[in-house]
Amino acid sequence: MKRLKKIGSLKYTFYILLLLAVSSVIGTIVPQGRDAAFYVHVYGRQAAKLMLFLKADDFYRSAFFYTVLFLLALNLTICVINSINRSLFRNRKKTALFLVHLSILLVFTGALVSAFTKFSDFQKLRPGEKVVLSGGVSGPEFRRFEIEYYPDSDQVKDYRSIVSLKNDDGTARECFVKVNHPVHDHGFAVYQAGFEAMARMRLTISHAGKTVWQGDAEQGKRIDFDKKHGLSAEIAEFIPDAVINGNRIELHSYRLKEAALLIQIYKDDKLISESWTSNSEHLNKIFRSQEIVFDYRIEDLRISFATVFHVLKDPGLNLVWSGFICLFVGIILFLLNKKF
Repeated sequence: MKRLKKIGSLKYTFYILLLLAVSSVIGTIVPQGRDAAFYVHVYGRQAAKLMLFLKADDFYRSAFFYTVLFLLALNLTICVINSINRSLFRNRKKTALFLVHLSILLVFTGALVSAFTKFSDFQKLRPGEKVVLSGGVSGPEFRRFEIEYYPDSDQVKDYRSIVSLKNDDGTARECFVKVNHPVHDHGFAVYQAGFEAMARMRLTISHAGKTVWQGDAEQGKRIDFDKKHGLSAEIAEFIPDAVINGNRIELHSYRLKEAALLIQIYKDDKLISESWTSNSEHLNKIFRSQEIVFDYRIEDLRISFATVFHVLKDPGLNLVWSGFICLFVGIILFLLNKKF
């Protein structure tokens, strides 16, 4: 018991923090996350073999670093336990010291919990697709995307995603997801992280004055228009309202007006050419002034929006917030520093 109390002493705290500092220096000096060949080239075969064995290439996830963190957590825990006595809450200074130690322990524990259990993923969804939670569990279904503009302007005022959530009785209800206004499902928070304009159209691809393919096309989906020669096309970028600024094609607004589409041509999955086209003859005159291999005609161009969600579950977050509250109260008590 006495040895256990010693681990919670200030002396041991100093040694553990020193060890943590040295460990952090090692993790900073040694490049992290490289392949084995890199360490062999830089440090030599024998040194690289030892470094990889000790997980120096991923030092902050190594057994040694976790051991140091465990010792620090143990030290703080015992320190907090040792400070508990009958007179603890009769003196503001002692109470403040207890709360500061407790806050560090809570923040530290919360960070460890997050490191091992946190789930964070960015997902781009089209209407009708569902959020995928950890373990492959389906979450809210993305229904549609809405943009609000300022009056008599093309400037975006606000935007939101409409999602469908299942109630406990199996029925569904619609909710909206906005920036800093997430929805919660199965313990996960779904945040609005962004959006992307997507194009659908009737596309005609021509080469040397002859039509080689014609049909419905959708952005992000490959078109195998000449399987014999291994040729395929893909709409890589879409700007619904484009303006030319020097040599750059820039977004003017998200309203569908004079659109610009970047179409890439692949041969056996290798990019061989790319060029811009438009539903506007004005822009096409500019695009066609450049050397092109294929020509395109856009008809029945439609716009839809894909949403980008940040799916997050962080069990350690509440512990971290609790730690900050304890730290705040402890600092206030230190400043007052008077007996009850």
